[in-house]
Amino acid sequence: MKNLTTILIAIIIVAGVSYLSLRSPNTPKEVNTDTKVMVTKKNTNTSEGVKEFTRLLITKVLKVEGEVDTEDRLRLENEIRSIGDEKLLALWQTFVSSKTQADAEKNLWNLFEGLIERM
Repeated sequence: MKNLTTILIAIIIVAGVSYLSLRSPNTPKEVNTDTKVMVTKKNTNTSEGVKEFTRLLITKVLKVEGEVDTEDRLRLENEIRSIGDEKLLALWQTFVSSKTQADAEKNLWNLFEGLIERM
């Protein structure tokens, strides 16, 4: 039952990440001000880094049975650090330092929420 719940959670998360990725505009947004029109562009490098980390997290953590090997964990750690977001790094560190399965699941949800906010 727990495996089914975990699989359903993973499917929901993947669907949500995919939806948000497709919905996110790749073109600059125009912002009207009193003096001029400013064009702002989302930092696509950061957004791409978040997407890549999320893909890795799904394939290397959620789809793996048992422990995550050291090489994959190091790759995930480096990827989350390269994003340069202290909040995401703190969420990741909280997740990897989880002591129980229940804490790990709760902390994984918090990490995914942070990732989706960043996309």
